[in-house]
Amino acid sequence: MNGGRWNCVGTPMVYTSSSLSLATLELLVHIEDISIINGLYSVIPVEFDDPLIERISETALPIGWDAPEPIADTQILGDEWINGASSAVLEIPSAVTTSESNFLFNPQHSDFGAVRIGASYRFRPDPRLKHQ
Repeated sequence: MNGGRWNCVGTPMVYTSSSLSLATLELLVHIEDISIINGLYSVIPVEFDDPLIERISETALPIGWDAPEPIADTQILGDEWINGASSAVLEIPSAVTTSESNFLFNPQHSDFGAVRIGASYRFRPDPRLKHQ
């Protein structure tokens, strides 16, 4: 941190899931024991109307999009979506469970203000959620 501001490299984007359960799974695939993040995350509910959403189907994603490690093609897709400013929200399938969706938000899009952001609360995952 420098002078009260983060120095970030990359594309500004907010990554969310369609449910708290899916968000929990998205975290769990990246850590050994979810209890290590207890008290470190907050849940922030959001709501948005359908006209704000652009959807990308699984078949439109590049080969390897669901690989355990991110691939450059999906990062490029995200950068192009942000830079093209075609929508405030992008719906994409979850690699963890493709029948559910994740939502990406473009905080710089002119329609981002139409996204309704609720009150945050502390995320308290069940400590039994751990890799075996």
